[in-house]
Amino acid sequence: MHIAEGFLPPLHAAAWTAVAAPFVIHGTRAISRTIKEHPEATLLLGAAGAFTFVLSAIKLPSVTGSSSHPTGTGLGAVIFRPPVMAALGTIVLLFQALLLAHGGLTTLGANVFSMAVVGPWVGYAAFRLLGRAPFSVRIFAAMALANLATYVMTATQLALAFPGQNGFVGAWSAFLGIFAITQVPLAVIEGLVGVLIFKALRSWAGPELSALGVFSRRRDTPAPRSRRPSMRKHASTLAILLAIVALFAVAMVLGTRQSTGDGETFIGTDSAATTHIEENHPGYTPWFQTIFEPSSGEVESGLFALQAALGAGALGFVLGTMRERRRQRRSAADDSSRPVSDPEPACDAAEPQSRG
Repeated sequence: MHIAEGFLPPLHAAAWTAVAAPFVIHGTRAISRTIKEHPEATLLLGAAGAFTFVLSAIKLPSVTGSSSHPTGTGLGAVIFRPPVMAALGTIVLLFQALLLAHGGLTTLGANVFSMAVVGPWVGYAAFRLLGRAPFSVRIFAAMALANLATYVMTATQLALAFPGQNGFVGAWSAFLGIFAITQVPLAVIEGLVGVLIFKALRSWAGPELSALGVFSRRRDTPAPRSRRPSMRKHASTLAILLAIVALFAVAMVLGTRQSTGDGETFIGTDSAATTHIEENHPGYTPWFQTIFEPSSGEVESGLFALQAALGAGALGFVLGTMRERRRQRRSAADDSSRPVSDPEPACDAAEPQSRG
């Protein structure tokens, strides 16, 4: 979904930046308003940002600044509404453009519009339109369609910039075909990861989610749960971690191969799209180069692993804090429901003094 640096003509790059800017400004204000009105939801806001940070770091090794990866924007769109994700997604994309040579500054507006605007709005719309469906189905659809909509928008942006001999429709179909190889299965797995993490959040932060209006119906609202055996306390966390590992595995298995002078190497679908542009538009050269570029594929993979570690650490801290808050709420509820026995009367004070 990341369009590489300099791979959009200047006019297109400027136009997409102008289109995305109002959404980002509105999203920044939405974050400020949310924190002011719901200070208890600050941890959830951190979880949404960290989740996007982690999932967007799941990529195939490539030194072209591109990759195939989930987006993770559907989670925050459902919890906080899409405007908030325009700001959070911009932070993630700016970090990757400056420090990972992934995407670019000239294409930042286009990448923000596809990943942080279109994706969240489509995911949120699916969540609301499926109002009568089971909650897990709604979450799955929101997460998966947010991913797919991002890549459909990226294909549209590239087809507008590079229509080719077959015109816009032919180019759009070609780019969609490139993206679909990995994004369809990745979107399905992202939807499953979203269901798992929402189950954890419903258990650990149910009151905060209810205050934000996530649960629109009585049967969506999490019911109080009894204490479970200690061996099952970490089941949800373990399931989330296993699902994220599965994302890495599927991405590696389904990665596109490209022939090089040294043989074959894995590339992501974004890199395949860049190659498609170079092959079908041989006269076009990127008009801007990345400020920083990793010296090798190993360095780039290490930087993305660092991003994933930072995001996973932040997400783990937030989820752990939520669990501790839930434990404290349960402990306080147990203390308040426990009957208080009357203190025994003091014998000395109760007995009348005898007169001599």
